[in-house]
Amino acid sequence: MKLLNKTSADYKMLKALRKDDTMKRSDKQGKLSEITLRQSKEVQDVFDMKMTYEDAVEAMEQQDMESRMATASPNDQQYFEELRKLRNDMSLTVEEFKDQKKQLKRKFTKSSKTNKNKSSSSSSSEEGENH
Repeated sequence: MKLLNKTSADYKMLKALRKDDTMKRSDKQGKLSEITLRQSKEVQDVFDMKMTYEDAVEAMEQQDMESRMATASPNDQQYFEELRKLRNDMSLTVEEFKDQKKQLKRKFTKSSKTNKNKSSSSSSSEEGENH
């Protein structure tokens, strides 16, 4: 089923939106809504089905994250919480979101390694004291 003509202005705008990582995600969402409202009922229905599916996937990912948080270390819990906040911040551009996500991962990977090194060095010194 062909939904949008590849030469239409809306198709070209959708393609440009997909590639634009510098636009705020909330602005992208608004432009997508504008484009969707101009489409036929058939296109709107397909879009709604796709969004329903994506919402379900996101809900499953959220459930998975919550179950992982329940058994995670305090450091990992903090990481998951900050990641959730980042995902929900629609004022960020896609580019900013990706950069901040990388920084967050780096920050917590570094602090996780530091914590592991501290615990292994303290257990090593304890072993040395016991012998």
